[in-house]
Amino acid sequence: MLSITKEKLIRTLRRVLVLLVLYFAQNALAWVRIAGAAPLLLVSGAIALVMLCDGEWSAAWGLFAGILCDISTGGRAFYTLVLMILGLAMGMLVQFYLARTAVTFMLGAIAANAVVVALQLVPMCVFRSIPLKVVAATAIAQLVYAVVLALPVYELARLIAGSNARSRR
Repeated sequence: MLSITKEKLIRTLRRVLVLLVLYFAQNALAWVRIAGAAPLLLVSGAIALVMLCDGEWSAAWGLFAGILCDISTGGRAFYTLVLMILGLAMGMLVQFYLARTAVTFMLGAIAANAVVVALQLVPMCVFRSIPLKVVAATAIAQLVYAVVLALPVYELARLIAGSNARSRR
């Protein structure tokens, strides 16, 4: 039987709060575009929560972050699907292989943001026939923008959500 203790509920609400804060920050920073790119803070936020939660409920955190990202960007379930899969993959890596440090978070955040940016390029280049050279500068700017803000996202998530007791930090 599923037992929900007060500690589990508070921990979950704190993690939801992290994603909501990042959602509002992402919407606020959408007005500050660099080379036409706006940051996707929720991608790094989902990876941070997966790492801080020791991989528990990793697909759920990716799913929730993806839904918020789709609402923020007006996407059609693109981020929901991609972040859920990335959350699940990162959760398995964290649970079985990776140490839970800021360095491994940064590597995971870079990889996750690179996957998202690359997948964003596919429909533009394939279906809209936009040359790769035209969208590459914006894609690189978006990746750099997201990676620069990844460590503050991790520290915010660590501050608000904390981590599981089993976490090696």
